[in-house]
Amino acid sequence: MKGKIKFFLTMCGLFGAGLIATLIFKDEIIVYMGIGAFKALRGVCGVATLLTAFGSGVTGVTTISKLRDQEMIERKQREFIEDSHKKETAKLSVKDKLENSKLRELLQEKLQNGWEPTRELIDKCIEQLQQMDDYQDRLSRLLKSNDAQMLSDTEEVLDRVEQYICKNVRKVLNYMEVADYRTAEDVNLVRSKLSACCADNQEQLKQTQEFIFALTDFINQQGDSDNDVSMLELYKKTILDSVKD
Repeated sequence: MKGKIKFFLTMCGLFGAGLIATLIFKDEIIVYMGIGAFKALRGVCGVATLLTAFGSGVTGVTTISKLRDQEMIERKQREFIEDSHKKETAKLSVKDKLENSKLRELLQEKLQNGWEPTRELIDKCIEQLQQMDDYQDRLSRLLKSNDAQMLSDTEEVLDRVEQYICKNVRKVLNYMEVADYRTAEDVNLVRSKLSACCADNQEQLKQTQEFIFALTDFINQQGDSDNDVSMLELYKKTILDSVKD
C-alpha cells in the first residue's frame, strides 16, 4: 500500500512538473507546435496531475483506515489476552465470590495433572459441590412452585453454605498448587487436607438437607404453627453459625 502511495505521488510530481513546464514554455510550444498542441498538452498534464493526486489521496485514506483497523484489532487482542490472564490468575482469589462449577473444573484438572493417587477424595469433593448445587436448585423450585417469595432469604442461607464449602475446596487446591504429587509426603499431606475438607463439607450438606425439609414442612403447614417458625429460625441460626468465617 505504501508503494502505491509513493507511485501516485511520483507520477503526480512528474505530471505536475510537465504542466508547469508547459505553462512556462507556452510561447515556444505555440510557435513550434501550434496552439492546438499546446492546449492538448496542457489538458493532458492537468488531467493526469489531478487523477494521480486523487489516486494518492484515496490510497492514503485507505491506508490510514486499514492501519487504524489493524491497530484496533491488535488492541482488542491485547485486551483479550490481558483479561484472560487476569481471570486465570484470580481464579482462586480470596476477595471474589467463588464459582462452584469453576472449582469442579480445577479439581478435574488436578486429577489429569498428577493427583490421581487422591482420586477417591477429589471425586468426593466434586460430588459434594454438585450436591450443593442441586440443593440450591431444589430450594429455588420449592419457593417458586409455592409462590413463597417471603422466604427468599432462605436462598441466601444456602448461598452462604455454598461459599463455605467452596472456600474449603479452594484451600485444598492451594495446597495442591505448592505440593509435589511425586513425593509421598506431599501426597499424604494433600490427602489429609482433602479428607478434612470432605468431612466438613459433608456435615454442611447434612444440615442443608435438614433445613430444606424443615422449610418444606413449614410451607406445607402454611406457617400456622408458631413452633414451625421457631424451628425454621433455629435451623437457619444453626447453619449460619456453622459457616461463620
